[in-house]
Amino acid sequence: VNYKLKDPISNNRKLDFKKAVCIIGVQNNKCQQERLQNLYILLKYMNKYYSNLIDIMVVEQSIKESSELQKLEAIYPAVFYRHLYNPSDYNRGWGYNTAVKEFCKSYSVIVFMDTDILPGENFLKEVEICLEGIYDVVSPYRHIYYTNNIERKLIEERLSISFLDNITFKNPVTVTGGIVIFNKEKFLELCGFEQYIGYGGEDRALDVLIFEYFAKEKIRISPNIYVHLFHEIDFQQKKVSLKIFQHLKKVYKCSYSREVGKDEFIHSRCIHATKEELDQAILKKQRSFGDKNLYKNYALTVNGEMIQEESIICDVNVITPPKFENLKSYILKEKNSEACCESELSKLYNKYLGRRCFIIGNGPSLNLHDLSLLKDEYSFAVNSFYYKTKETGFRPTFYVVEDTSVMKENLDEIKKYHAQYRFFPTIYKNLIPKDSNTYFFTMNRGFYEKSSPNYCVPRFSTDITKEIFCGQSVTYINLQLAYFMGFSEVYLIGMDFSYIIPKSHKRVGDVLFSDGDDMNHFHKDYFGAGKTWKDPKLDRVAQNYKMAKLVFESTNRKIYNASIGGNLNIFPRVDYSNIFSSHCKKNFIYNNDEFFAISNHDIEILTYKHIKKMIKDGEIELAKKYLEYVKNTDFTIGKGFKFERIKQLLEILL
Repeated sequence: VNYKLKDPISNNRKLDFKKAVCIIGVQNNKCQQERLQNLYILLKYMNKYYSNLIDIMVVEQSIKESSELQKLEAIYPAVFYRHLYNPSDYNRGWGYNTAVKEFCKSYSVIVFMDTDILPGENFLKEVEICLEGIYDVVSPYRHIYYTNNIERKLIEERLSISFLDNITFKNPVTVTGGIVIFNKEKFLELCGFEQYIGYGGEDRALDVLIFEYFAKEKIRISPNIYVHLFHEIDFQQKKVSLKIFQHLKKVYKCSYSREVGKDEFIHSRCIHATKEELDQAILKKQRSFGDKNLYKNYALTVNGEMIQEESIICDVNVITPPKFENLKSYILKEKNSEACCESELSKLYNKYLGRRCFIIGNGPSLNLHDLSLLKDEYSFAVNSFYYKTKETGFRPTFYVVEDTSVMKENLDEIKKYHAQYRFFPTIYKNLIPKDSNTYFFTMNRGFYEKSSPNYCVPRFSTDITKEIFCGQSVTYINLQLAYFMGFSEVYLIGMDFSYIIPKSHKRVGDVLFSDGDDMNHFHKDYFGAGKTWKDPKLDRVAQNYKMAKLVFESTNRKIYNASIGGNLNIFPRVDYSNIFSSHCKKNFIYNNDEFFAISNHDIEILTYKHIKKMIKDGEIELAKKYLEYVKNTDFTIGKGFKFERIKQLLEILL
């Protein structure tokens, strides 16, 4: 059938549309610029055909209000701007839910609109029949025509879609995606959309609810075709889709099927959850539904629920040490009696006062970060970061290992991994040789010790010469080290703050046995087949992070989350690439006592390319120290020729 697209019409109206509002969600950042341009096209288009006939609410999700978007109120009489604090990825469901709850008291019909779908000729008629109470929910179209970039530009120039021909559509669409019209009260009864943090899924979940709770005759799907404005696919935004769709399948029994034809109903291959199961899903949504402060105070699950509240509801008993004996015996169990490097550690106190540093996590998002930007920065890395060093050549300033399983299973790699500073708990003194760049600290494991009254209680050390407290994550060790050294700004990267525990992984207590590739870290072998890892217990990690945040902010220091994506929302978000503008860069200086001792094995990996890059990057002093080391090293026969060449190269370049 040759379908002919027509532009909207606004005549033959029966009702006043002032009881209806169009809510358009938007996020103004570098990754969303095409969608932002589509918003401007959409507003021009609606202004041309509807003028101020129906109210339009532009709801921005960001850290602070955008003056650019606020100006829209002065340009278009029907538009008014609202802001929601969200330092993380765009959350379509939460944005819509919160807008309805906070800003829509005087409206009875709500139209949810994405920035990339243009309303068609029937749009006002569909809003009207919802205002009349004939339907509880209306999808004003059955199919979508996806424009290309050229067609998008022509639409922008002409503010018309009537020139489009050869209309085809690729796939069926959801009822509540794109543009959907709701009776507000019926929407609120369902607690609206799932508040998925990331791309997709919230429309499918709401589809399941409307087909279970709304009478069939109250649901309308118009036969029209609407036009989608072209934009590039944002693969970064889709990175957490797997976790979202796992939740969707588990809770709603709704899953994506490639077998569904373009003329079929999108849910035709699904057998959805029962009403009893959906009743529970709605009850669970009530806790965080439309909470405007959601991103200010809580660690969140993939569907935007508060981990803190969830733990309170699920764990009704007060946490007490399960193996408590008395108030004397636990002290020896918290700390190892081995002496730490107290005098050496004391020299690090406020050594970098007022400087900034980067603490590198090992989540999958680390692969999205350009680590070459950190070459002149102070940085912390942990555990099996050596995979990333082998891949990129990047080495951190500070290297830390806490976990016993990591140490035991990767001992050879850890022993030979060099960094300017290496920190290990004293329990590993018999495993790691002591040298000038290796420091041992006393680790207090009271947070884990089931006989201690400090079990699950966050504590923060401001004096690492005495002890450093465990906190469910080696990052917490790094935060205490950074504080003691005087860093005033700490940037976290690669902190995804989400884990999937495959069902195939065997468990003994908190220990998990991996049988395949690691999907939770930047490298598939990080905790790959044959390795063990521990239940991450993110709710407990979150409590320690909040403690670190309190300590830093109490002394006018800051911790920022510069991770690309992820679910860590305890710390304020910043854009990783924006940190490195010239006005905020700090020069990195290699002090004499920062130069690390290199073992014979380590120097074998030096190549001429490394040496040249060292000189090119201006690391002259470091290169001189390499030269001095090479000159004073008694190399065995067979190695001497290579090192003689390296020495000659250094002498020429210097």
